[in-house]
Amino acid sequence: MSRGARLGVGRVLAVGFRLWFRRFPVVHLVAGACLAPLVLVPEHGDRIADGTLQGLYGLWVTAWTVAFDIVVGFPGSPRRAVLAYFAQLAVAALLVRDAHAQLAARAGRRSPRALFGIAVYGGVALAAFTALDAAAASLFDGPAPAFLSLAVALLLEALLASWFWLALPAAAVDGFGFLAALARSLRLGRGSRFRVVVPLLLLTVLQTGASVPFGMLGMEQPWLLGVIGVLFLTLKASVLAAIYREICVLKEGLPAEEVGAIFS
Repeated sequence: MSRGARLGVGRVLAVGFRLWFRRFPVVHLVAGACLAPLVLVPEHGDRIADGTLQGLYGLWVTAWTVAFDIVVGFPGSPRRAVLAYFAQLAVAALLVRDAHAQLAARAGRRSPRALFGIAVYGGVALAAFTALDAAAASLFDGPAPAFLSLAVALLLEALLASWFWLALPAAAVDGFGFLAALARSLRLGRGSRFRVVVPLLLLTVLQTGASVPFGMLGMEQPWLLGVIGVLFLTLKASVLAAIYREICVLKEGLPAEEVGAIFS
């Protein structure tokens, strides 16, 4: 396969959606079991104010919540948002492994360094996006117009996301450590940087639109906001697995074990 081959946005979305529908009961059983304690455990206050539900909105969107709370100075909310972030990071890693196994007909590689790498990856990624978003938020009151600072922040975040997104399956599926996963992401994404971002960005926009009616219902039942977060978390994991599978085949061809399985 050519290293200059480009990722098909429509194809990976279609593959990800089909896999998501086919595995719907399994992936949501796993996600629900892992994330339910965040929402169902009794606690004083509401889940919106303490940042729990915002923390379920999406891995990088969570950084906006954490950055905003730090800049504004809300007490407690960043802590709960960060907890929710790491919980959904664990779910995303599990579901990406499962989705990729369905697509490639092979189990993901197991590696202690990969488990440690995913944890480091999550912390570094959240810190990087939070710093970027906090810097953008501080510009809103500065000389630059708010829309300009927001546009710059979104552009930089898209570039950063294209790098970090591919690193997650590199660690979760292929067992790379943190730095090796980032290096692999850089190699695989070369020439398709924004095509990696577009499918997941479209899902984030769709999630934002879907959150409006859920948010209106959530005025009486705040936990409903968590439903949309879980649904899109599992969908993004399926699409991310499809992106990783497609771009690996485009840039590297089929792995030797899969070629052997075809002719065995």
